[in-house]
Amino acid sequence: IGISPQVLPPIPQYYTMRILFKQCFLFLLSHWKWTDATGYNDKRCFPYKECPPIECASPACPQKQHQALTPSLSSPVTTTGLCEKKCNSSSPRHRFATFNTSLNRKIRGYLIKDLRNGDAQAKNVAAIVQIVRPEVLLLNEFDYDDDGEALGIFMRDYLGVPQDGNDAIEYKYHFVSPVNTGVLSGWDYNEDGKVELPSDGYGFGNFPGQYGMVLLSMHEIDTKRIRTFQKFRWIDMPCAVLPFDQNNGMNYYDPVTCANGESEMNTYRLSSKNHWDVPITIDAQVYHVLAAHPTPPAFDDGDYCNGKIDWNGRRNHDEIRFWSDYTDVNGASSDYIYDDDGTYGGIELPGDSKFVILGDHNADSVDGDSYEFPAKRFFTENKMMNNCVVPESDGAVEYYENDSRGCGIKKIRTSEFGLRVDYVLPSANICIVDSGVFWPERS
Repeated sequence: IGISPQVLPPIPQYYTMRILFKQCFLFLLSHWKWTDATGYNDKRCFPYKECPPIECASPACPQKQHQALTPSLSSPVTTTGLCEKKCNSSSPRHRFATFNTSLNRKIRGYLIKDLRNGDAQAKNVAAIVQIVRPEVLLLNEFDYDDDGEALGIFMRDYLGVPQDGNDAIEYKYHFVSPVNTGVLSGWDYNEDGKVELPSDGYGFGNFPGQYGMVLLSMHEIDTKRIRTFQKFRWIDMPCAVLPFDQNNGMNYYDPVTCANGESEMNTYRLSSKNHWDVPITIDAQVYHVLAAHPTPPAFDDGDYCNGKIDWNGRRNHDEIRFWSDYTDVNGASSDYIYDDDGTYGGIELPGDSKFVILGDHNADSVDGDSYEFPAKRFFTENKMMNNCVVPESDGAVEYYENDSRGCGIKKIRTSEFGLRVDYVLPSANICIVDSGVFWPERS
């Protein structure tokens, strides 16, 4: 990886995990509006003319080609011959993991109630964590509450208690914060004449905190350097693939008032939950854990390449692109980014700092409903990230043995709907020893 063996960084051994009873989102809007476009002239209401055009591929297993937003994705952390390098066997190993737990409930407070009463689903989740035993773990779809009661019960009565004969596990540090799901926007996004949840939230949810996130760590979290991006506006991303109707050129979100700044689009948040940068120190080495859970690119009007608006697909695309821009250490792509404290710029990478992207990103690099396959462009083909080893499982191969659907490699799928959507993706200056998806065979 371009540095001598005696100074190789710590080596994370990581796993992606996913439970097979994941509930589907019923996300966002159901129809669009037709409006006369005369009279509004805000450039934010129209696609950026200088931005790369969209290219549609053939329907069968598309492999879409892309133009770069910047001249090069190369950076100081990019290395030559990365995948040919051997990891130093004497270096310490650290395991990172992500897990969509589906510990969400339709009614506020019901997760707390279930956990108090001994929830079988939570016991299964805890058992898997106790088997894999990651040192740093992101839990997706864990309902957030202001007092942290649900998390406290889960850590004490589930992770802290042996499950199915496994040893209990303790996480000394954790981070949680509010998310956009279930936060009422004040706008009638789905035009049903009412402003109400779940469809009119900044993220689809029945109450604030539904489908939240939790980061658990055995190592110290640098709380003073945490950055969150809950309130970052979608329109503030240059060349964002905003939801425009390609038949009339108008913005999906309230185009009439776009000129005077009173539009839905001008207040619409990019992150459907939140984006976090959480620095964790392990053996004097800083790892930036970049955690998110973008919206599924589905539950809208259909695919852009079939003439549809594809508003959820577009949002998913830009939620994933956010990390590519944020980790551009050359700085050119990240200058526009601001966090919830108003601080501008991308990731702070002094010295040999490293990052690991964690989360269910609801996007496969070659298959599914993704808009322009952002997981391919911004993750699996990104030279700033180490894709030399892809997590896989025997369970996925067995599960899809007689299923010919889909384009992706079966053994790397992380979901029961046939896609690789969960990622533990380290920066290029991290050496990967091993990886896996916890999905055992039935035997």
